[in-house]
Amino acid sequence: MSNLFRERVDPVTGDSLRFSEQISWISQRIIRRWTFVIAYSLLTLLWLFFPRYFPDGLSGWNIWASYMALLIESVVGIGVFGISMRDHLMLKKIEASARVSEENGENLRRLHDELIAHVKVSEQRHDHALAHLVALMEHHGVEPPISTVERAVND
Repeated sequence: MSNLFRERVDPVTGDSLRFSEQISWISQRIIRRWTFVIAYSLLTLLWLFFPRYFPDGLSGWNIWASYMALLIESVVGIGVFGISMRDHLMLKKIEASARVSEENGENLRRLHDELIAHVKVSEQRHDHALAHLVALMEHHGVEPPISTVERAVND
């Protein structure tokens, strides 16, 4: 029995399960099997056809079956509620992360646009300086290298 209540983790998320969630997992592992369904169905049929052998006859069966349904659904509900709360918290973290990522994307787009503007200004200044250099070289009778002239003319 001590093995049943060791620390367990959610098989999907890896989260540590609280004691109530462990109870829920254990009970679900027991009741969500065909053997449980068949045994419970056989017991129901026995109680139905031989009510005198069971305490309080069919009314006792109705009370016991109702209690089992409430107990099972409550235990399952506790587990599901705990898991859905963790899911909710995780979704809030994901949403916050998405918001930060979107802000970072907007900042990157803005920086990209600023960089493009700076590159264009730098290219214009370069072209202007190159044109002046070529003009100075021609004014002083120095033959500019072909690549410099071609670049100044082609740009």
